[in-house]
Amino acid sequence: MMFPLSRLRKLAREMLSAKSTVQRIEERMVKVRAELDKGLILNARTLMAAWNPEGPMQPFSDYEFQVFSQFGDDGIIQRLIRGLKIEEQTFVEFGVQDYSESNTRFLLINNNWRGLILDCSEESMDLVRRSILHWRQDLTVATA
Repeated sequence: MMFPLSRLRKLAREMLSAKSTVQRIEERMVKVRAELDKGLILNARTLMAAWNPEGPMQPFSDYEFQVFSQFGDDGIIQRLIRGLKIEEQTFVEFGVQDYSESNTRFLLINNNWRGLILDCSEESMDLVRRSILHWRQDLTVATA
């Protein structure tokens, strides 16, 4: 079955238009996620401001909050580093996938730490390399 050239051109234009629409939606989703992240970070900072650094350490569960970690690890890590003098504020994290859920991302953004992240997926690491985090923060990305 043969399609007339005009029909093929019309289909090609429609496909390009659909691709352009998908790209615009993806770009918008990135912006929405960035705004959501800002709100989560501000909420976390509000929680941390209420902590008494001079008081005794409470159970870890009292410090749990989740911004980028899978569970409450972001809060626990923040409480731990407040009590320690860490000269080299550097981290390494393995198996980060696209770095959307991570135990070190809050350290990177909130505390301005630097770090190395690794994953076996080149596609996931390319996503991170193209992200705002890669050029805004001191983040090294590698495929393991």
